Amino acid sequence: MFKRQPISFNLDCPHQKELYDWCKSNSANFSGFVKDVLFLYKQSQNSFSNEDELPRKVVEVIKSPEELNVISDMF
Repeated sequence: MFKRQPISFNLDCPHQKELYDWCKSNSANFSGFVKDVLFLYKQSQNSFSNEDELPRKVVEVIKSPEELNVISDMF
């Protein structure tokens, strides 16, 4: 089952426009990119006690801002 949760960006607000542009420019899959960023944020809040529980995709794909640029160039 899929659950849709819309997100709105006020493009008149510089902060929100910057976030929107960053998300759109880093991935052809906006939804997947936002979920990966949210997961990394959750992980940084010590939500997991064992690193073996982390999905390999997130650990291998999103390591640094430089790698995000390389990955986005592939799309």
